[in-house]
Amino acid sequence: MFIASLEWRVLEYSKASKGKIVTCIIQNHDFWSQARNVIELLEPFVRTLCLVDGDGSTFGYLYQAIEMARKLIEFKSALTREKYGHVKTLLKKRRNDNRITPLYAAVAFLNPTYMLSDSFSESWEMKHGIDYIFETLVAEDGKQVFMERVQLYRMMYAPLFTLLARAMLKISNPRKYLLFTFSL
Repeated sequence: MFIASLEWRVLEYSKASKGKIVTCIIQNHDFWSQARNVIELLEPFVRTLCLVDGDGSTFGYLYQAIEMARKLIEFKSALTREKYGHVKTLLKKRRNDNRITPLYAAVAFLNPTYMLSDSFSESWEMKHGIDYIFETLVAEDGKQVFMERVQLYRMMYAPLFTLLARAMLKISNPRKYLLFTFSL
């Protein structure tokens, strides 16, 4: 079946041997099926890159986006290892090379929108991130208070997670609320 456009057919390239090979590849149903698979696999990563490249504070959402992309790849690689196994291996290597710093995981843990979501699961990376903050960023005289507050937050202490606070998370970015609060 020949479906090349008139514009393509009149070009010299279309008559050359490499042009004919390109035409065969593009007209092959398997090519488009594989292209669709690649797009489906890369979509979460593109969304993550858009999140990072966009305006506003995204630090607290980056870890969540990467986790969602990782879970999708894990799911797809379980279905067809030959197609997605290599991508899963690359992603795992990147994570092991500390591309996700402890701060990303700690900020994700401290993001109430993520913590209250159905997809939240406290990971060892988050615990490591809180430890990192405790050891490197908290002054010696504030360490006990810091850990007490982390424990209250982890237990979703009622005054922190009121009905109003939970409702606000659905309609507003916590960063915007904090900026408004601190500007008063």
